[in-house]
Amino acid sequence: MQLNKLVDINMHFQNSINLSLDLNNIEKINNYIPTDSGLIFLNYYLDTMLKPNSDRSTMMIAPYGKGKSHSILVLISLLSLTDFTSIQQLLNKIRGLDEDLYQKILKIEKKSIYASNHFKY
Repeated sequence: MQLNKLVDINMHFQNSINLSLDLNNIEKINNYIPTDSGLIFLNYYLDTMLKPNSDRSTMMIAPYGKGKSHSILVLISLLSLTDFTSIQQLLNKIRGLDEDLYQKILKIEKKSIYASNHFKY
């Protein structure tokens, strides 16, 4: 059997994320692969957003290709979007791996909806 019949290449996969160019790119956000370290990252930073007196000054250090930029892109999206229906694919992946993180994301969504409804300019 030939290898190309066993292996399917995802044509959407990229070697890198450009935060300024990929911001608000729903396809990139939904294509995020939540690794163990990515889930730890998202849990940590969403905790700092949900707890009012937590330490917010941090530094992220990881090897090249670990997913730092993609994780930051997802975090920025979670904090800036007010309607999470467009990123349901991502949320389903996260829910399947970490129910606690999924619940934190729902709390962030509720806060975003509340803020957008009450602080219009």
